[in-house]
Amino acid sequence: MKRVLLTLAMIGMLVSCRTLTQDERTFLETIYQTDVARRPVDLAAVHVSCLTSSEDEARREIHQRIKSDLRSGTIKIRQASYDAAQLSEAASSSLLSGNGLTIGNNIYFKDEFCAVNLAAGYPTYQDIHLLARLAHEIMHVWQFQNSKITGYSFLRIAIERISLGEAAYDYKPLQPGRPFLAYRFEQQGQIVEDYVVYAHTNPAEAARYRRLISKALDIDAMIASLQH
Repeated sequence: MKRVLLTLAMIGMLVSCRTLTQDERTFLETIYQTDVARRPVDLAAVHVSCLTSSEDEARREIHQRIKSDLRSGTIKIRQASYDAAQLSEAASSSLLSGNGLTIGNNIYFKDEFCAVNLAAGYPTYQDIHLLARLAHEIMHVWQFQNSKITGYSFLRIAIERISLGEAAYDYKPLQPGRPFLAYRFEQQGQIVEDYVVYAHTNPAEAARYRRLISKALDIDAMIASLQH
């Protein structure tokens, strides 16, 4: 009964804009809380919105980011030329089709992810599906906040999605010796999302992912957090 009530609380209550809850911060700190030298993420700067009620805002932000990042007049993607307006429209069509979108420090969710608390009851109760997706989107915040190291720009994310579609997330199998930051931005997000799932369901596989990610993130607390 307690599990049912917590689930209803998470998926039944929609939000327009909010900061991260204490439960969400506690969960995310097991992955992203590091000292300054290990590239932390500023969770206090993150805002979460429901895309259902904020799509126009998200479209405007997409347009502003692309206009700012696109320094030349046009860009070619798969032999097609795009100016800022055309690229913004293509990016909006691609990026808004999923259940999550991160622009800078702002995360937009759809459907069951439009909850007032994606980590309600954590760590006693854990919906790994919701936690994993939250960790994925926070990875994009981390990329943005540490752009001098990651090379992140919203334009590059948009180009990934326009040129590759859903294949932008594909990375399996992991490539031995390839550093975490050598993967594409969406691949990095998917790797962290899969790590959260494996840390709960497959410790041996989680260990492989941990070795890959740990050079970029301090995630020592994750396995203990997700396996009690």
